[in-house]
Amino acid sequence: MKKHNGGYTITELLMSTFIFSTLATTLYSLLNLSNVVVRTHDVQTRISYEGLQVLRTINRELTQTSWTTDRLAITTDGSSNNVVRLQMPVDFDNDGDVVASNLTKSAEWGAYDRLGNTSRGTGADPLGRWVRYSIVSGQLQREVLDSTLGIVQGLTTIICDNVQAFTVTQNGTTLNLTLTLSVSDTTGQAGTARTHQGTFTYRTNLRNVPT
Repeated sequence: MKKHNGGYTITELLMSTFIFSTLATTLYSLLNLSNVVVRTHDVQTRISYEGLQVLRTINRELTQTSWTTDRLAITTDGSSNNVVRLQMPVDFDNDGDVVASNLTKSAEWGAYDRLGNTSRGTGADPLGRWVRYSIVSGQLQREVLDSTLGIVQGLTTIICDNVQAFTVTQNGTTLNLTLTLSVSDTTGQAGTARTHQGTFTYRTNLRNVPT
C-alpha cells in the first residue's frame, strides 16, 4: 500500500484561497449593505421628525394671525419659495391679555421677539412688528421686522436646515404648508453622495375675525 503524505497540493491551496476570498467579499458586501440600510433608516427618520416638527412649530404662530391681507402676506422669492409675513395679537402692555384697554377691546397686533412667547416680558414693545418666514441659503429663517418692515437685528432665528422647497397657499381661512427637506451622505457609496429627501404638508386654520 502506498503511504499517503499529509499536505495540500497547489490546486487545493488555490481553491481554498478562492473560496475564502469569495466568502470574505460576500460578508463584506452584506455588512456594507446592512450599514447602508441602517443609515438610510436613520436619515429618513430624522428627516421625517424634523420636517413635521418644523411645520408644527410654524403653526403655533400662523394659527394666531388673521386671514386678511393687512395681517398676512404671502409672496414668492427668486427660487420659487414662498415668503410668509404675519402679525398676531400681542400683549403689548404686559397686562396678561392681547386686547387694548379701551371700550372697543380690539386686539393689538404685532410680533414677539422669540417664537413661543406669549407676553412682552422684558423684551421690546412688540406692537406693530411683523414675523417673516423665508428660505435663505437652504435654511428656513424666522425674522422679526419693525413697523416699516426693516429687519430687527439680533432676532433672526434659524428654524431648519437642508430646506429644498417651502410653499404656502391660502384658501380663505386655511393655509396649506409644504416643506421639502434634502440631506446628502456618502455612507456605503464609495464616496459618491446619495440624497435623502422628504416632503411634508400641514394644514393651518387662521383666525376668521379680522379685528
